[in-house]
Amino acid sequence: MSEFNLIEHFRNFHPVERTDVSLPSGDDCAIMQVPPDHELVVTTDTMVAGRHFYTDIAPEDLGYKAISTSLSDLAAMGAEPTWLLISCTFPEINVEWMEGFKQGLNEIPVRENIQIVGGDITQGPLSITTTAHGIIPQGTALTRYNAKVGDDLYVSGFIGDAGIAINNFGEPYSALTHEDISYLENRLNRPEARISLGSSLRSLAHSAIDISDGLMGDLKHIMHASKVGINIDIQKIPLSLSLQKIDHEDAIQAALCSGDDYELCFSADPKNRRAIQELSLQLRLPLTIIGQVTQQADITFSNADSITIENITQGYEHFTVMP
Repeated sequence: MSEFNLIEHFRNFHPVERTDVSLPSGDDCAIMQVPPDHELVVTTDTMVAGRHFYTDIAPEDLGYKAISTSLSDLAAMGAEPTWLLISCTFPEINVEWMEGFKQGLNEIPVRENIQIVGGDITQGPLSITTTAHGIIPQGTALTRYNAKVGDDLYVSGFIGDAGIAINNFGEPYSALTHEDISYLENRLNRPEARISLGSSLRSLAHSAIDISDGLMGDLKHIMHASKVGINIDIQKIPLSLSLQKIDHEDAIQAALCSGDDYELCFSADPKNRRAIQELSLQLRLPLTIIGQVTQQADITFSNADSITIENITQGYEHFTVMP
């Protein structure tokens, strides 16, 4: 299969056709229409084998994760995902592997009505670059710049699961069952972009960010952008049933510092607690208050008990090879 045959194969495989796409893939550029009174939101992510995923990942999972991680950025802004560009480098063309990869690429776009409008394919070390576009009513985007002193600080879902999976379940995690390992691997390889949550938070939250590089690292972005401090109640960090089976300090370390959770962290006025609780029930997604926004320009901890805070690192570093 030649490069151009492969591109054509990818193009014909995608079933979504949005009415706001004037010219889809097949020309030098795609042409899309932004609705009146809306703004365009754009993000791009590159995933490199050995840096962001293990090389033995199932191709379906790799395709799914490549899409979900980019959409997570849109979710953090409260945007509605609309169009995707995907550029890939492959060491070789393996038709069976490509079929699985394409299946994973299409799963979320078909579910969320997102059209893949182009991209690029070339030969090289395995890497996937995804550029996601979304739209949002003008002036309503969530950002890192608007956290207010006194805000409640929330996280969605559970955090730390992917970090434990990255560590390959060594001896300290012998208490985990096969079901636990399967759950944790799925959290690493098939994260869920919290799209519905993000759009629902536009009227409820002051600031938001997705947890891609670890809670500690990503909280620093909010702290610096908004010129505020953060206090985290260690005992309120939501841990999955699987993480509750391992050493508590290991679980907290993973929750605070590991990347790849792709949950949302957001701040909101305490007066919105009831509405956020109702949203949690509606989405069937835990939304947990883990602390508050403070005036002191630092991250502090309460109820740490026996946790050695000095061992807490600052989050994922992109120039470190996966363990």
